[in-house]
Amino acid sequence: MIPFTHAEVVNECMLQSVKARKLKKKIPENSFIKRHYHLHCNEFANNISCQLVSEISQSSCFSLDADEATDISDIAQLSVFVQYFNGERFVEELLGLISLYGRTTGEIIFNEI
Repeated sequence: MIPFTHAEVVNECMLQSVKARKLKKKIPENSFIKRHYHLHCNEFANNISCQLVSEISQSSCFSLDADEATDISDIAQLSVFVQYFNGERFVEELLGLISLYGRTTGEIIFNEI
């Protein structure tokens, strides 16, 4: 199990996101790919979410980890991870990155999660 403090996971997610955005900008507006891009992204995201919820619900316990850091534009970024045992090994998955604008009190972070 890799501790959630390791930045490689978040770094790889951000790099893939930047690559996808750059690729998306190169696709012509009226192309088939552009029109169906969001539809397929949402389908993939829903599928992955369903699989993750299914695995977590089969686990006897799980924990949530949250880590907040401020980016270069002075916006707080909240990373949320889940850790659970899948019957064979401990698994850690990134649930999401949430931008927090303004103050970041414990109550605000709790409400965002």
